[in-house]
Amino acid sequence: MKNRKLGLTLSIIGFLIAISGIFFDNLDEGLTVINGMKYLGVFMLISGSLITYFSSQPYTLEFKENDWQETKEGYQILIKNKKHKKNSPLCTILMRNNEGFEEIFTDIQINPDAVLFKISGSTFDGKLIIK
Repeated sequence: MKNRKLGLTLSIIGFLIAISGIFFDNLDEGLTVINGMKYLGVFMLISGSLITYFSSQPYTLEFKENDWQETKEGYQILIKNKKHKKNSPLCTILMRNNEGFEEIFTDIQINPDAVLFKISGSTFDGKLIIK
């Protein structure tokens, strides 16, 4: 969420700088500072848009049967917040089958520092998605 706010703020400020540069360029021809304002604004606008786009992409991890960690209650996969970078994650776990993937329902614990996927049965190959 922090990165999306940063990207949006950067885009808005860049837009305002670019528009100001275009406006002042029409008033007084030949100032290189005004031309610099236009290019800086466009650069900030594009950078902010890219930051917003990439920070909104879901975190996806394809895992194998042996990636599950054994615990007393069964098996688990732990994904740290530093890795998925989502503040309020929505989590989905998919099991690989012959035709692709199918969503399964399992115990998902969202902690302040990590997301924990738990199963009590046998392990499987699959994919997890954190949005």
